[in-house]
Amino acid sequence: MRFVLVLAVLTTAAFAYPSGSRIPAGNAGEPGTGTPCAGCHSVTLNPANGSVALELPSGLTYEAGATQTWTLRISDPNSSRRYGYQLAVTAGTLSSANGVKVDSNNGRVYMSQTASATSYTIQWMPPADASGPLEVYVAGLAASGTRSGSAYTAAYMLTATTQGPTLRPESPVVSLATGAAEISAGALVALYGENLKADGETPAVRINGLEAQLISATSKRIVVLAPADDTRGTVGVVVSTPRGETPAVEVTQVDSAAALMPRNGIVLARHLDGSLVTQPGELEDPWLGSPAKSGETVVVALTAVPADAELARIQVFVADLPCVVEALEEWSAGIQRLRIVLPELEAGDLAVRVMLDEKALPKELVIPVR
Repeated sequence: MRFVLVLAVLTTAAFAYPSGSRIPAGNAGEPGTGTPCAGCHSVTLNPANGSVALELPSGLTYEAGATQTWTLRISDPNSSRRYGYQLAVTAGTLSSANGVKVDSNNGRVYMSQTASATSYTIQWMPPADASGPLEVYVAGLAASGTRSGSAYTAAYMLTATTQGPTLRPESPVVSLATGAAEISAGALVALYGENLKADGETPAVRINGLEAQLISATSKRIVVLAPADDTRGTVGVVVSTPRGETPAVEVTQVDSAAALMPRNGIVLARHLDGSLVTQPGELEDPWLGSPAKSGETVVVALTAVPADAELARIQVFVADLPCVVEALEEWSAGIQRLRIVLPELEAGDLAVRVMLDEKALPKELVIPVR
């Protein structure tokens, strides 16, 4: 009988301390989940003289996509008790040599212990695209089996670091149409870098001290319309945000940076019904896009053509055959549309050449004709 009693005591002790994988999500002290660990233990919540805390090397900040190593410490006046924890964070990835991922639930990721300890090391990697505040909840338990125990809780709000915008070192400011570091008034200009835009803000771009019209912006690329400016030669370009501004980078401003607008290696053009001129089978439905046809009238997109340009100054050739130029007009900010009539052509991807004042515009593009 004595042997049976000892065995029963040992068995009870073994099952009184589950590994983290057996602890259900919802025991990290997060809002709306009740007293942590009360489902299996008789506990007092946050008694005096004990605590649970996270040591956060970056304080209450984080950098998106950058791993942090946290130290979780549990303190309790009764050193004979066994210890465990559950931690929840609203985003990211958790890992630990002495912890186990429990579950993802209600928009949170959870981790708990695998063995009793008063301190644990946890690695957390926030999402690469995280930008808002993230919540961390942790509960530490000090208990003697399922009998008397103490549960301690703590909560943290982590805020993304505010990194200022930077422009990349190679070709940071170029013509959107050609990719060359030459721009002019009325040209669409692309700026490439990091942290160029954050949520809820509108970046500003100055070219030679003049504000450029913003067309579109992401964290890695901004497109603007270059302002009217008589300066020629090297000018400075600056990106400004509420988080700071970039040092000025240099680009060359010329008389005219007029160019054909590209689209996936072909010229950006539309049929008169508004559908795109595309490669055969590029789009599922012909009403969305199809190749041009011999003798068809199409609209070709250009950028930075001078506002006073007359049709007599423009010539268009497809496969070295002249097209009839019918009209030139504004299409959208920084883009002009040139309506042309294609000559009789052989089928194929045919070179398009636009001449302004007898000078060929960049860049080398083709139009699919079938």
